[in-house]
Amino acid sequence: MTLRIRASGTRDFSTPRAVALSILLVSCTSAAFAETPGSILYWSGYLQPLPGPNSGFIEIDATRSHCIALRENGSLDAFGNNYWGQCDVPPGTGYIDIAAGDSHSLALRADGSGVGWGKDDFGESTDWPQPNTGFLAVAAGSEVSIALDAQGTIHAWGRTYEGMADVPEPNVGYVAMDCGATHALALRQDGSVVAWGGNTYGQLNIPSQNEDFVAVAASFGTSVALKSDGSIVIWGHRNFGEGLIPEPNEDFVSIEVGEHHILGMKSDGRLLGWGLNDWGQTDIPEDLPHLEAYTGGARFTIGLAAVEPSGVDGEAPVVSDAAPSVRVIPNPIKAMASISYRLTQPGPVEMEIFDAEGRLVRVLSRNDDVAGESTVVWDGRDDRGFNVSNGVYMLKLRSAESVLSHRMVVLR
Repeated sequence: MTLRIRASGTRDFSTPRAVALSILLVSCTSAAFAETPGSILYWSGYLQPLPGPNSGFIEIDATRSHCIALRENGSLDAFGNNYWGQCDVPPGTGYIDIAAGDSHSLALRADGSGVGWGKDDFGESTDWPQPNTGFLAVAAGSEVSIALDAQGTIHAWGRTYEGMADVPEPNVGYVAMDCGATHALALRQDGSVVAWGGNTYGQLNIPSQNEDFVAVAASFGTSVALKSDGSIVIWGHRNFGEGLIPEPNEDFVSIEVGEHHILGMKSDGRLLGWGLNDWGQTDIPEDLPHLEAYTGGARFTIGLAAVEPSGVDGEAPVVSDAAPSVRVIPNPIKAMASISYRLTQPGPVEMEIFDAEGRLVRVLSRNDDVAGESTVVWDGRDDRGFNVSNGVYMLKLRSAESVLSHRMVVLR
């Protein structure tokens, strides 16, 4: 699945929060690879305490010093710096999206309503736009929150300084968004990018060829966008090498950002990193298993392992060192979507789409398939032939070697 990093912030080592950060991120010389389904993998930082059990996660988001994770059953977990209570997740299940802000956290329920917790000095956690319903995605920055609704409108609240509340008009037809410390990016249906907020580092200066984009990511003063041809474009803060995209700049299928480092995944499942590397956050381990999802924080990189669903002869499941994968383009989906997946061995494949409440919407495939790359086109319809409504959907791909989940947003 494709994730979005939603927050980062300036460094301030004079505050209790920053002291906690220095304790949280202790230098680590090797990756700590768990071997359970949907397990959290990390390197270059010491994140404690990791959630238990460390399994069954389908989405993760991170900011400078804390992470929030979503389990397959719709429950939440969080770990890292908890000075403001940003890791005190609400109980229960039924959550479908998450966002980690600098010192607060957000989550969306299946009914489209949102909840926040942690620092709330400017209402960034609790002052949700009313009526608090109909939201498809959330993002968070430094004391600011934004949300995308089913009409493609973006709402902003919290400390909306430096123009963070001034979403470019017409405020309709947006399909994706992301939030940095003091600026935000959004993607329109026509593939163009808009930016607003602070512009200290030129992060709002969108390149002239503003077309054919399929994803955006924002961090501390840096703006990143992925084009439909698999190339990456970067503008804004580049003092730590954020703009030094590894060559060839092609065949990328997803992007994420840490505070001052950039991450990109190639179509073959390889993860690349560049930018600030003072703690090894871009030193991608050679033995890294295939990741179902990934993101970055201040001085760490973190991901979710794609794993085999069961062991052999009663043995525990292990992380697959091959590269079963699935990707959806475009996402958000306006009409049709191309779902590409890779198998490392032939066998039965089951591909299903569920709505945010867990109801089966469409069976796309239930048959045997060969090893290698395959593609299925989803026409945006349910099993009855009707167009599905705007909202969040979950793609499930089950094979003999892995179980993969991929979050999709339909926004017509």
